[in-house]
Amino acid sequence: MERPEIVLRGDIRAAKVLEEALWLQWKHGYPRTPMGFPQLTHGYHAYPAQLQPKAAHILLDLLPGRVLYDPFVGGGTSIIEAMRKGYQAYGTDISPLAVFVSQFHTWRPSLREVEELKKAVDDIVMELRVAAENIFRNKQPIDAERHGQSSGNHFSAIRLEDLRDAVNARGLRCESFEVQRALWFILSALVHRGQLRRQGRGGNNKARKGRDAYGADLQGPATEAVEFHDLVTAYRNMAREYLKRLQSFSEMVGDGVPDPYIARGDATEDILKVFEEERRRSKNGLFVDAVLTSPPYPAVYDYLSVAREARSRLGGESEPLVNPETGAADFRRRLVTSVGTSDFAGTPLPKLARRGGARVQWPEEWRNGEMGSKRELRRDKSPLAYAETWAHDHEAWLRGVKNILRIGGRCAVIIGDSDAGWIDTLESTEDAASLVGLTVKASASIFGSPSRQRKSPRTEHAILLENTMEGFPPENVVATRRAAQTAKRKAREEAASIRRSKFSLRTWFRER
Repeated sequence: MERPEIVLRGDIRAAKVLEEALWLQWKHGYPRTPMGFPQLTHGYHAYPAQLQPKAAHILLDLLPGRVLYDPFVGGGTSIIEAMRKGYQAYGTDISPLAVFVSQFHTWRPSLREVEELKKAVDDIVMELRVAAENIFRNKQPIDAERHGQSSGNHFSAIRLEDLRDAVNARGLRCESFEVQRALWFILSALVHRGQLRRQGRGGNNKARKGRDAYGADLQGPATEAVEFHDLVTAYRNMAREYLKRLQSFSEMVGDGVPDPYIARGDATEDILKVFEEERRRSKNGLFVDAVLTSPPYPAVYDYLSVAREARSRLGGESEPLVNPETGAADFRRRLVTSVGTSDFAGTPLPKLARRGGARVQWPEEWRNGEMGSKRELRRDKSPLAYAETWAHDHEAWLRGVKNILRIGGRCAVIIGDSDAGWIDTLESTEDAASLVGLTVKASASIFGSPSRQRKSPRTEHAILLENTMEGFPPENVVATRRAAQTAKRKAREEAASIRRSKFSLRTWFRER
Protein backbone atom coordinates (compact mmCIF):
# COMPACT_ATOMS: atom_id res chain seq x y z
CA MET A 1 0.00 0.00 0.00
CA GLU A 2 1.49 3.32 -1.07
CA ARG A 3 2.00 5.70 1.79
CA PRO A 4 0.12 8.95 1.17
CA GLU A 5 1.40 12.36 2.17
CA ILE A 6 0.82 13.21 5.82
CA VAL A 7 0.71 16.86 6.86
CA LEU A 8 2.50 17.62 10.15
CA ARG A 9 2.01 20.67 12.38
CA GLY A 10 3.50 21.85 15.68
CA ASP A 11 6.33 20.20 17.62
CA ILE A 12 8.16 18.11 15.03
CA ARG A 13 9.21 15.27 17.37
CA ALA A 14 5.69 14.76 18.66
CA ALA A 15 4.27 15.18 15.15
CA LYS A 16 6.54 12.38 13.85
CA VAL A 17 5.14 10.00 16.45
CA LEU A 18 1.60 11.07 15.53
CA GLU A 19 2.46 10.47 11.87
CA GLU A 20 3.58 6.90 12.52
CA ALA A 21 0.49 6.13 14.61
CA LEU A 22 -1.81 7.62 11.99
CA TRP A 23 -0.19 5.63 9.20
CA LEU A 24 -0.65 2.40 11.17
CA GLN A 25 -4.31 3.31 11.76
CA TRP A 26 -4.79 4.04 8.06
CA LYS A 27 -2.93 0.97 6.79
CA HIS A 28 -4.00 -1.80 9.19
CA GLY A 29 -7.29 -0.60 10.67
CA TYR A 30 -8.81 -2.88 13.29
CA PRO A 31 -8.86 -5.53 14.76
CA ARG A 32 -5.86 -7.31 13.22
CA THR A 33 -2.46 -6.20 14.46
CA PRO A 34 0.65 -5.84 12.24
CA MET A 35 2.93 -8.84 11.96
CA GLY A 36 5.00 -9.29 15.10
CA PHE A 37 2.71 -7.23 17.33
CA PRO A 38 0.75 -9.32 19.90
CA GLN A 39 -2.96 -9.74 19.18
CA LEU A 40 -3.89 -10.40 22.85
CA THR A 41 -7.65 -9.85 23.34
CA HIS A 42 -7.90 -7.14 20.67
CA GLY A 43 -10.88 -7.82 18.43
CA TYR A 44 -12.03 -11.01 20.16
CA HIS A 45 -15.50 -9.51 20.39
CA ALA A 46 -16.24 -7.47 17.27
CA TYR A 47 -16.81 -3.76 17.83
CA PRO A 48 -16.98 -1.01 15.19
CA ALA A 49 -14.28 1.59 14.55
CA GLN A 50 -11.53 0.88 17.05
CA LEU A 51 -8.02 2.21 17.43
CA GLN A 52 -5.32 0.12 15.78
CA PRO A 53 -3.54 -1.52 18.79
CA LYS A 54 -0.03 -0.70 17.63
CA ALA A 55 -1.06 2.91 16.96
CA ALA A 56 -2.32 3.17 20.53
CA HIS A 57 0.90 1.58 21.78
CA ILE A 58 3.00 4.18 19.95
CA LEU A 59 0.87 7.12 21.09
CA LEU A 60 1.47 6.13 24.72
CA ASP A 61 5.11 7.18 24.24
CA LEU A 62 3.90 10.79 24.06
CA LEU A 63 1.89 10.61 27.27
CA PRO A 64 3.30 11.30 30.77
CA GLY A 65 2.62 9.78 34.19
CA ARG A 66 1.08 6.46 35.21
CA VAL A 67 -2.69 7.19 35.23
CA LEU A 68 -4.60 7.11 31.94
CA TYR A 69 -8.22 7.74 30.99
CA ASP A 70 -10.21 6.96 27.82
CA PRO A 71 -13.64 8.67 27.67
CA PHE A 72 -14.65 6.63 24.57
CA VAL A 73 -13.35 3.23 25.58
CA GLY A 74 -15.08 1.20 22.84
CA GLY A 75 -13.55 -2.28 22.73
CA GLY A 76 -10.85 -1.38 25.25
CA THR A 77 -7.85 -1.03 22.90
CA SER A 78 -6.32 1.91 24.78
CA ILE A 79 -6.91 0.21 28.14
CA ILE A 80 -5.21 -3.02 27.02
CA GLU A 81 -2.15 -1.21 25.69
CA ALA A 82 -1.98 1.13 28.69
CA MET A 83 -2.00 -1.85 31.06
CA ARG A 84 0.83 -3.40 29.04
CA LYS A 85 2.88 -0.29 29.84
CA GLY A 86 1.96 -0.31 33.50
CA TYR A 87 -0.69 2.43 33.62
CA GLN A 88 -3.57 2.55 36.05
CA ALA A 89 -6.30 2.74 33.42
CA TYR A 90 -9.79 4.24 33.51
CA GLY A 91 -12.42 4.09 30.81
CA THR A 92 -15.99 5.19 30.19
CA ASP A 93 -18.41 4.89 27.29
CA ILE A 94 -22.04 5.73 26.60
CA SER A 95 -22.64 2.31 25.02
CA PRO A 96 -23.48 -0.64 27.32
CA LEU A 97 -21.98 -2.93 24.65
CA ALA A 98 -18.67 -1.04 24.76
CA VAL A 99 -18.49 -1.31 28.55
CA PHE A 100 -19.32 -5.03 28.41
CA VAL A 101 -16.74 -5.75 25.71
CA SER A 102 -13.93 -3.67 27.22
CA GLN A 103 -14.48 -5.16 30.68
CA PHE A 104 -14.00 -8.69 29.38
CA HIS A 105 -11.20 -7.77 26.98
CA THR A 106 -9.28 -6.57 30.05
CA TRP A 107 -10.44 -9.26 32.49
CA ARG A 108 -7.71 -11.09 34.41
CA PRO A 109 -9.46 -14.06 36.02
CA SER A 110 -8.00 -15.93 38.95
CA LEU A 111 -6.96 -19.57 38.52
CA ARG A 112 -10.15 -20.57 40.29
CA GLU A 113 -12.25 -18.54 37.87
CA VAL A 114 -10.41 -20.01 34.89
CA GLU A 115 -11.13 -23.54 36.06
CA GLU A 116 -14.75 -22.69 36.79
CA LEU A 117 -15.16 -21.21 33.32
CA LYS A 118 -13.63 -24.30 31.69
CA LYS A 119 -15.90 -26.56 33.72
CA ALA A 120 -18.97 -24.49 32.85
CA VAL A 121 -18.22 -24.62 29.11
CA ASP A 122 -17.64 -28.40 29.29
CA ASP A 123 -20.96 -28.81 31.10
CA ILE A 124 -22.78 -26.78 28.45
CA VAL A 125 -21.25 -28.85 25.65
CA MET A 126 -22.07 -32.12 27.41
CA GLU A 127 -25.66 -31.06 28.12
CA LEU A 128 -26.24 -30.13 24.49
CA ARG A 129 -24.52 -33.30 23.27
CA VAL A 130 -26.97 -35.41 25.27
CA ALA A 131 -29.89 -33.32 24.01
CA ALA A 132 -28.76 -33.73 20.38
CA GLU A 133 -28.26 -37.48 20.74
CA ASN A 134 -31.71 -37.86 22.27
CA ILE A 135 -33.23 -36.09 19.28
CA PHE A 136 -31.60 -38.52 16.86
CA ARG A 137 -32.15 -41.58 19.03
CA ASN A 138 -35.85 -40.87 19.34
CA LYS A 139 -35.98 -39.95 15.65
CA GLN A 140 -37.67 -36.68 16.46
CA PRO A 141 -38.33 -34.62 13.33
CA ILE A 142 -36.05 -31.66 12.84
CA ASP A 143 -37.43 -28.44 11.45
CA ALA A 144 -35.11 -27.77 8.51
CA GLU A 145 -35.89 -24.07 8.54
CA ARG A 146 -34.82 -23.68 12.17
CA HIS A 147 -32.05 -26.29 12.38
CA GLY A 148 -30.53 -26.18 8.92
CA GLN A 149 -29.65 -29.21 6.84
CA SER A 150 -28.42 -32.21 8.82
CA SER A 151 -25.13 -33.75 7.72
CA GLY A 152 -24.98 -36.59 10.21
CA ASN A 153 -23.54 -34.41 12.98
CA HIS A 154 -25.80 -34.62 16.02
CA PHE A 155 -24.91 -31.08 17.01
CA SER A 156 -26.57 -29.83 13.83
CA ALA A 157 -29.86 -30.32 15.66
CA ILE A 158 -28.95 -27.65 18.21
CA ARG A 159 -30.48 -24.23 17.66
CA LEU A 160 -29.17 -20.90 18.83
CA GLU A 161 -31.97 -20.64 21.38
CA ASP A 162 -30.93 -24.07 22.78
CA LEU A 163 -27.42 -22.76 23.36
CA ARG A 164 -28.81 -19.60 24.97
CA ASP A 165 -30.91 -21.69 27.37
CA ALA A 166 -27.95 -23.89 28.25
CA VAL A 167 -25.71 -20.86 28.91
CA ASN A 168 -28.41 -19.27 31.06
CA ALA A 169 -29.06 -22.43 33.09
CA ARG A 170 -25.37 -23.22 33.66
CA GLY A 171 -24.56 -19.60 34.46
CA LEU A 172 -27.04 -19.56 37.33
CA ARG A 173 -25.03 -22.35 38.98
CA CYS A 174 -21.72 -20.47 38.79
CA GLU A 175 -20.09 -19.45 42.04
CA SER A 176 -18.45 -16.41 40.42
CA PHE A 177 -20.67 -13.71 38.96
CA GLU A 178 -17.86 -12.76 36.56
CA VAL A 179 -17.75 -16.32 35.19
CA GLN A 180 -21.52 -16.20 34.69
CA ARG A 181 -21.15 -13.01 32.66
CA ALA A 182 -18.15 -14.43 30.79
CA LEU A 183 -20.33 -17.28 29.48
CA TRP A 184 -22.66 -14.69 27.96
CA PHE A 185 -19.70 -12.69 26.67
CA ILE A 186 -18.38 -15.69 24.75
CA LEU A 187 -21.83 -16.32 23.28
CA SER A 188 -22.18 -12.66 22.29
CA ALA A 189 -18.73 -12.69 20.65
CA LEU A 190 -19.62 -15.86 18.73
CA VAL A 191 -22.95 -14.58 17.44
CA HIS A 192 -21.63 -11.10 16.64
CA ARG A 193 -18.57 -12.43 14.82
CA GLY A 194 -20.69 -14.82 12.79
CA GLN A 195 -23.10 -12.04 11.84
CA LEU A 196 -20.30 -9.82 10.55
CA ARG A 197 -18.93 -12.66 8.45
CA ARG A 198 -22.35 -13.36 6.99
CA GLN A 199 -22.42 -9.74 5.87
CA GLY A 200 -18.91 -9.92 4.41
CA ARG A 201 -17.46 -7.53 7.01
CA GLY A 202 -15.12 -9.86 8.85
CA GLY A 203 -11.36 -9.43 9.00
CA ASN A 204 -10.19 -8.33 5.56
CA ASN A 205 -13.63 -7.09 4.44
CA LYS A 206 -14.09 -9.97 2.03
CA ALA A 207 -17.15 -12.19 2.17
CA ARG A 208 -16.34 -15.60 3.59
CA LYS A 209 -18.22 -18.54 2.20
CA GLY A 210 -18.76 -22.01 3.54
CA ARG A 211 -17.60 -22.91 7.03
CA ASP A 212 -15.28 -20.68 8.98
CA ALA A 213 -12.60 -21.65 11.51
CA TYR A 214 -15.18 -22.09 14.24
CA GLY A 215 -17.29 -24.67 12.41
CA ALA A 216 -19.94 -22.14 11.44
CA ASP A 217 -22.02 -22.52 8.31
CA LEU A 218 -22.47 -18.97 7.14
CA GLN A 219 -24.83 -19.75 4.29
CA GLY A 220 -28.55 -20.40 4.30
CA PRO A 221 -31.63 -18.38 5.21
CA ALA A 222 -31.26 -15.66 7.83
CA THR A 223 -33.90 -17.09 10.16
CA GLU A 224 -31.60 -16.32 13.09
CA ALA A 225 -28.98 -13.61 13.41
CA VAL A 226 -26.53 -16.30 12.28
CA GLU A 227 -26.96 -19.94 11.35
CA PHE A 228 -24.31 -22.42 12.51
CA HIS A 229 -23.79 -25.91 11.16
CA ASP A 230 -22.20 -26.92 14.46
CA LEU A 231 -23.03 -24.24 17.00
CA VAL A 232 -21.88 -26.17 20.05
CA THR A 233 -18.40 -26.83 18.69
CA ALA A 234 -18.19 -23.18 17.67
CA TYR A 235 -18.99 -22.08 21.24
CA ARG A 236 -16.43 -24.46 22.72
CA ASN A 237 -13.74 -23.25 20.30
CA MET A 238 -14.57 -19.63 21.03
CA ALA A 239 -14.21 -20.31 24.76
CA ARG A 240 -10.83 -21.95 24.21
CA GLU A 241 -9.66 -19.03 22.10
CA TYR A 242 -10.83 -16.57 24.76
CA LEU A 243 -8.97 -18.34 27.55
CA LYS A 244 -5.83 -18.54 25.43
CA ARG A 245 -6.00 -14.82 24.68
CA LEU A 246 -6.66 -13.96 28.33
CA GLN A 247 -3.61 -15.97 29.34
CA SER A 248 -1.41 -14.09 26.85
CA PHE A 249 -2.81 -10.78 28.05
CA SER A 250 -2.31 -11.59 31.73
CA GLU A 251 1.26 -12.77 31.16
CA MET A 252 2.16 -9.64 29.21
CA VAL A 253 0.58 -7.24 31.73
CA GLY A 254 1.98 -8.78 34.89
CA ASP A 255 0.68 -8.93 38.45
CA GLY A 256 1.83 -5.47 39.56
CA VAL A 257 -0.55 -3.56 37.27
CA PRO A 258 -3.89 -2.68 38.93
CA ASP A 259 -7.20 -3.72 37.39
CA PRO A 260 -8.83 -1.09 35.17
CA TYR A 261 -11.81 0.99 36.22
CA ILE A 262 -14.41 0.77 33.45
CA ALA A 263 -17.84 2.35 33.84
CA ARG A 264 -20.73 3.54 31.75
CA GLY A 265 -20.54 7.31 31.50
CA ASP A 266 -21.39 10.14 29.16
CA ALA A 267 -18.20 11.99 28.25
CA THR A 268 -20.19 15.10 27.28
CA GLU A 269 -21.59 15.44 30.80
CA ASP A 270 -19.88 15.86 34.17
CA ILE A 271 -17.49 12.92 34.03
CA LEU A 272 -16.30 13.74 37.54
CA LYS A 273 -19.45 12.03 38.85
CA VAL A 274 -18.19 8.73 37.48
CA PHE A 275 -14.90 9.16 39.32
CA GLU A 276 -16.36 10.55 42.53
CA GLU A 277 -14.89 7.78 44.69
CA GLU A 278 -11.47 8.19 43.12
CA ARG A 279 -11.59 11.96 43.62
CA ARG A 280 -12.19 11.47 47.35
CA ARG A 281 -9.05 9.37 47.56
CA SER A 282 -6.96 12.00 45.77
CA LYS A 283 -5.67 15.10 47.55
CA ASN A 284 -6.87 17.21 44.64
CA GLY A 285 -9.53 16.55 42.03
CA LEU A 286 -7.07 16.25 39.15
CA PHE A 287 -5.76 12.73 39.17
CA VAL A 288 -5.33 11.79 35.49
CA ASP A 289 -1.91 12.18 33.86
CA ALA A 290 -2.88 11.25 30.32
CA VAL A 291 -5.83 10.70 28.00
CA LEU A 292 -5.77 8.44 24.95
CA THR A 293 -8.95 8.12 22.91
CA SER A 294 -10.67 8.06 19.55
CA PRO A 295 -14.00 9.94 19.74
CA PRO A 296 -16.90 9.08 17.42
CA TYR A 297 -16.43 10.35 13.90
CA PRO A 298 -19.29 12.74 13.02
CA ALA A 299 -22.26 11.15 11.24
CA VAL A 300 -20.47 7.83 10.63
CA TYR A 301 -21.89 5.38 13.21
CA ASP A 302 -24.84 4.84 15.53
CA TYR A 303 -23.12 3.09 18.42
CA LEU A 304 -26.25 2.73 20.56
CA SER A 305 -28.08 1.17 17.63
CA VAL A 306 -25.22 -1.32 17.33
CA ALA A 307 -25.57 -2.08 21.05
CA ARG A 308 -29.35 -2.63 20.80
CA GLU A 309 -28.92 -4.85 17.76
CA ALA A 310 -26.23 -6.92 19.47
CA ARG A 311 -28.34 -7.30 22.63
CA SER A 312 -31.38 -8.36 20.59
CA ARG A 313 -29.27 -10.87 18.67
CA LEU A 314 -28.06 -12.37 21.94
CA GLY A 315 -31.69 -12.91 22.97
CA GLY A 316 -32.41 -14.87 26.13
CA GLU A 317 -34.90 -14.32 28.90
CA SER A 318 -36.29 -10.88 29.61
CA GLU A 319 -34.76 -10.92 33.07
CA PRO A 320 -31.50 -9.52 34.42
CA LEU A 321 -28.65 -11.77 35.44
CA VAL A 322 -28.76 -12.89 39.07
CA ASN A 323 -25.70 -12.47 41.23
CA PRO A 324 -25.23 -15.81 43.04
CA GLU A 325 -23.34 -14.06 45.84
CA THR A 326 -26.29 -11.88 46.79
CA GLY A 327 -29.21 -13.62 45.16
CA ALA A 328 -30.26 -10.26 43.75
CA ALA A 329 -30.59 -8.88 40.25
CA ASP A 330 -27.23 -7.14 40.37
CA PHE A 331 -25.59 -6.31 37.08
CA ARG A 332 -22.93 -3.96 38.40
CA ARG A 333 -19.32 -4.98 38.48
CA ARG A 334 -17.30 -4.13 41.57
CA LEU A 335 -15.44 -1.47 39.57
CA VAL A 336 -18.55 0.20 38.17
CA THR A 337 -20.20 3.05 39.97
CA SER A 338 -23.95 3.54 40.19
CA VAL A 339 -24.11 6.37 37.65
CA GLY A 340 -26.97 5.08 35.50
CA THR A 341 -25.18 1.94 34.37
CA SER A 342 -26.82 -1.05 32.74
CA ASP A 343 -25.07 -4.33 32.19
CA PHE A 344 -25.20 -5.49 28.55
CA ALA A 345 -26.22 -9.12 29.09
CA GLY A 346 -28.18 -8.30 32.24
CA THR A 347 -30.51 -5.74 30.70
CA PRO A 348 -33.97 -7.23 30.05
CA LEU A 349 -35.07 -7.11 26.44
CA PRO A 350 -38.10 -4.88 25.87
CA LYS A 351 -41.26 -6.94 25.58
CA LEU A 352 -42.83 -7.01 22.14
CA ALA A 353 -45.63 -4.52 21.78
CA ARG A 354 -49.00 -5.82 20.77
CA ARG A 355 -50.38 -4.85 17.39
CA GLY A 356 -51.56 -1.29 17.55
CA GLY A 357 -49.88 -0.77 20.91
CA ALA A 358 -47.13 1.62 21.95
CA ARG A 359 -43.70 1.45 20.33
CA VAL A 360 -41.19 -0.84 22.02
CA GLN A 361 -38.89 1.26 24.21
CA TRP A 362 -35.43 0.37 25.41
CA PRO A 363 -34.09 1.86 28.66
CA GLU A 364 -33.10 5.51 28.41
CA GLU A 365 -29.35 4.80 28.49
CA TRP A 366 -29.72 2.52 25.45
CA ARG A 367 -31.36 5.23 23.32
CA ASN A 368 -30.05 8.73 24.07
CA GLY A 369 -26.87 10.64 24.79
CA GLU A 370 -24.67 9.49 21.93
CA MET A 371 -22.25 12.01 20.44
CA GLY A 372 -21.94 12.44 16.67
CA SER A 373 -24.46 9.76 15.65
CA LYS A 374 -25.84 9.42 12.13
CA ARG A 375 -29.32 9.36 13.66
CA GLU A 376 -28.90 12.92 14.93
CA LEU A 377 -28.02 14.08 11.41
CA ARG A 378 -31.18 12.47 10.05
CA ARG A 379 -33.17 14.08 12.86
CA ASP A 380 -31.68 17.57 12.48
CA LYS A 381 -31.92 17.56 8.66
CA SER A 382 -29.74 20.71 8.51
CA PRO A 383 -25.94 20.18 8.28
CA LEU A 384 -25.46 23.49 10.09
CA ALA A 385 -27.63 22.40 13.04
CA TYR A 386 -25.73 19.12 13.21
CA ALA A 387 -22.38 20.94 13.08
CA GLU A 388 -23.48 23.17 15.98
CA THR A 389 -24.48 20.13 18.04
CA TRP A 390 -21.20 18.43 17.19
CA ALA A 391 -19.20 21.53 18.23
CA HIS A 392 -21.09 21.71 21.55
CA ASP A 393 -20.51 18.02 22.35
CA HIS A 394 -16.89 18.20 21.26
CA GLU A 395 -16.29 21.10 23.63
CA ALA A 396 -18.17 19.31 26.42
CA TRP A 397 -16.05 16.16 26.42
CA LEU A 398 -12.81 18.13 26.21
CA ARG A 399 -14.03 20.24 29.14
CA GLY A 400 -14.52 17.01 31.08
CA VAL A 401 -10.98 15.95 30.21
CA LYS A 402 -9.67 19.35 31.32
CA ASN A 403 -11.44 18.87 34.68
CA ILE A 404 -9.50 15.72 35.54
CA LEU A 405 -6.18 16.29 33.76
CA ARG A 406 -3.17 17.38 35.77
CA ILE A 407 -1.15 20.43 34.79
CA GLY A 408 1.34 19.15 32.22
CA GLY A 409 -0.93 16.22 31.39
CA ARG A 410 -1.50 15.33 27.76
CA CYS A 411 -4.38 14.09 25.61
CA ALA A 412 -3.77 12.12 22.38
CA VAL A 413 -6.71 11.89 19.98
CA ILE A 414 -7.29 10.08 16.70
CA ILE A 415 -10.38 11.35 14.92
CA GLY A 416 -11.74 11.39 11.39
CA ASP A 417 -13.91 13.67 9.31
CA SER A 418 -17.44 12.73 8.29
CA ASP A 419 -17.89 10.55 5.22
CA ALA A 420 -19.16 13.55 3.26
CA GLY A 421 -16.19 15.63 4.45
CA TRP A 422 -18.26 18.64 5.59
CA ILE A 423 -16.98 18.66 9.19
CA ASP A 424 -13.25 19.29 9.63
CA THR A 425 -12.58 17.49 12.92
CA LEU A 426 -9.04 18.87 13.21
CA GLU A 427 -10.41 22.41 13.13
CA SER A 428 -13.28 21.56 15.50
CA THR A 429 -10.84 19.92 17.96
CA GLU A 430 -8.55 22.97 17.89
CA ASP A 431 -11.56 25.27 18.36
CA ALA A 432 -12.91 23.26 21.29
CA ALA A 433 -9.46 23.03 22.89
CA SER A 434 -9.10 26.82 22.78
CA LEU A 435 -12.45 27.20 24.58
CA VAL A 436 -11.53 24.92 27.49
CA GLY A 437 -7.87 25.90 27.95
CA LEU A 438 -6.00 23.02 26.29
CA THR A 439 -3.04 23.72 24.01
CA VAL A 440 -2.51 21.95 20.68
CA LYS A 441 1.12 20.73 20.77
CA ALA A 442 1.20 18.85 17.47
CA SER A 443 -0.98 17.22 14.84
CA ALA A 444 -0.76 14.95 11.82
CA SER A 445 -3.37 14.68 9.06
CA ILE A 446 -3.80 12.11 6.32
CA PHE A 447 -6.28 13.03 3.61
CA GLY A 448 -8.78 10.77 1.89
CA SER A 449 -11.35 11.57 -0.75
CA PRO A 450 -14.76 12.56 0.65
CA SER A 451 -17.02 9.69 -0.33
CA ARG A 452 -20.01 7.74 0.85
CA GLN A 453 -18.38 4.52 -0.29
CA ARG A 454 -17.23 2.51 2.72
CA LYS A 455 -14.03 1.32 1.02
CA SER A 456 -12.83 4.87 0.40
CA PRO A 457 -10.55 6.01 3.28
CA ARG A 458 -11.69 9.17 4.99
CA THR A 459 -9.51 12.01 6.22
CA GLU A 460 -8.12 11.32 9.70
CA HIS A 461 -6.12 13.32 12.21
CA ALA A 462 -3.87 12.50 15.15
CA ILE A 463 -3.78 15.39 17.63
CA LEU A 464 -1.75 15.96 20.81
CA LEU A 465 -3.18 18.37 23.41
CA GLU A 466 -1.59 19.53 26.65
CA ASN A 467 -2.99 21.10 29.81
CA THR A 468 -0.78 24.12 30.38
CA MET A 469 -2.97 26.33 32.58
CA GLU A 470 -4.97 26.21 35.79
CA GLY A 471 -8.72 26.47 35.34
CA PHE A 472 -10.56 27.62 32.25
CA PRO A 473 -10.17 30.76 30.08
CA PRO A 474 -12.17 33.83 31.16
CA GLU A 475 -15.84 33.81 30.18
CA ASN A 476 -15.53 36.91 27.99
CA VAL A 477 -12.68 35.32 26.03
CA VAL A 478 -14.65 32.09 25.61
CA ALA A 479 -17.74 34.01 24.44
CA THR A 480 -15.72 35.93 21.84
CA ARG A 481 -14.04 32.80 20.52
CA ARG A 482 -17.30 30.86 20.44
CA ALA A 483 -19.06 33.62 18.48
CA ALA A 484 -16.23 33.71 15.93
CA GLN A 485 -16.36 29.93 15.51
CA THR A 486 -20.14 29.99 15.05
CA ALA A 487 -19.85 32.69 12.39
CA LYS A 488 -17.18 30.66 10.61
CA ARG A 489 -19.42 27.56 10.53
CA LYS A 490 -22.36 29.59 9.19
CA ALA A 491 -20.21 31.12 6.44
CA ARG A 492 -18.92 27.67 5.47
CA GLU A 493 -22.44 26.23 5.34
CA GLU A 494 -23.69 29.15 3.22
CA ALA A 495 -20.84 28.60 0.76
CA ALA A 496 -21.58 24.87 0.66
CA SER A 497 -25.27 25.58 0.09
CA ILE A 498 -24.42 27.80 -2.91
CA ARG A 499 -22.19 25.07 -4.36
CA ARG A 500 -24.99 22.51 -3.94
CA SER A 501 -27.46 24.86 -5.66
CA LYS A 502 -25.12 25.40 -8.61
CA PHE A 503 -24.58 21.66 -8.91
CA SER A 504 -28.34 21.06 -8.90
CA LEU A 505 -28.84 23.66 -11.66
CA ARG A 506 -26.12 22.12 -13.82
CA THR A 507 -27.65 18.70 -13.34
CA TRP A 508 -31.11 20.03 -14.26
CA PHE A 509 -29.89 21.70 -17.50
CA ARG A 510 -27.94 18.55 -18.40
CA GLU A 511 -31.04 16.40 -18.02
CA ARG A 512 -33.12 18.87 -20.07
